[in-house]
Amino acid sequence: MWTKEFLSEEQLAFYKLHPWYYQEFEKFSIHTKEIIESYKNGNLKNDNRLPPYIGISLTYKCNLHCQMCFQNDRTKYTNEITTKRLNEISDEIASWGNKPWITLWGGEPLLNRDFRNIYLQFQNSAGVLTVLTNGILLRYYFDLIGDMNFQTVWVVSIDGTEAIHDDIRGKKGSFRKTLDNLKEAVKIRERTKSKNVFGVQITITKKNIESISELCETLITIGVDWIVLNHLWFLNYVESENYKKELLDFDFLEVSKTISSDGFVLDNSLIPDPILVKKVIDECKQKSKHGTLIWSMPNYDSSETNSHYNKDKPQKQAISCYKNLVKMDIDVDGSVVGCKQFPDLTYGNITNNSLKTVWLNNLRFQMEDKIIDSQGLSICHMCPDKALSKAYQE
Repeated sequence: MWTKEFLSEEQLAFYKLHPWYYQEFEKFSIHTKEIIESYKNGNLKNDNRLPPYIGISLTYKCNLHCQMCFQNDRTKYTNEITTKRLNEISDEIASWGNKPWITLWGGEPLLNRDFRNIYLQFQNSAGVLTVLTNGILLRYYFDLIGDMNFQTVWVVSIDGTEAIHDDIRGKKGSFRKTLDNLKEAVKIRERTKSKNVFGVQITITKKNIESISELCETLITIGVDWIVLNHLWFLNYVESENYKKELLDFDFLEVSKTISSDGFVLDNSLIPDPILVKKVIDECKQKSKHGTLIWSMPNYDSSETNSHYNKDKPQKQAISCYKNLVKMDIDVDGSVVGCKQFPDLTYGNITNNSLKTVWLNNLRFQMEDKIIDSQGLSICHMCPDKALSKAYQE
């Protein structure tokens, strides 16, 4: 994601295996660089284009209950933006000129009862459409996967071999359903020659780390295009409390009454040994073959891996987060938030406002200036997207 300058060799190789995908990515890469340079030069307010990336949360509902999920306390949220309004937003995007990279996620987005209609609508307005899913309901959309008119990146989350995955996900039989659906989806893609890409994301925890290598071999056999090994994103209590204090400095924005950082405070039963983490990642990367590429997010060296998992003391790194310059994150109720993982700061809402009105809102620029001046918040040091900051650090 973001720009190709800081992608790993494995990621760049993946893009080049899919020419349509790589062509679109290059456009987003150029747009992202232009925005950040404009911001540094003080000219960003003259850029009236859509952001290159838009993320939309369709629901907080989920049919699983993952042990490490930071959204488990949000699943009762029911005030979801209407399909009618999402269709209007899609039409606005289509009329605005540049087609963004749009990601649909949740919760489990396929649980949205109008997912099919929403998916079809955004196919018309997205340069690239990505769907993040646990894969259990994927079989209901095999016809979309086989349609030559659509090009979609399906990102399926799997967290271990069968017994381990089912334990982490809180539902027996979930692994078999997901794997069978993914296997059939890849077969349909190969049979119809449709422009779909299938990736799998694995979150590394103490419970699944011994099974990840075997899981990667299974996924390679199926024929998925890529596998990303996500470092566990978690906070200690002090970091969570420090973040809550930092939010007080954003009194010019609407601040959530229920602060999201509590969902990232995990007990030690999930936190893996950093030496073993690095060993498993290196082993899995060596398995890349037959078109299946494997990388980790963030792409740490040994020292950075140790630092990531050393939570004896609260950490904070100097980070210039540029995400709010290049990406619009829309929460389930239409709120446009500063971060999809930590949707505590809101600078507008698309329910009753146009996308353009919200995106060009001066509150967004104030928020970004504040985050840059603060050199990031106490939650930012574990973010997988901090590579965007690192790539453009002064």
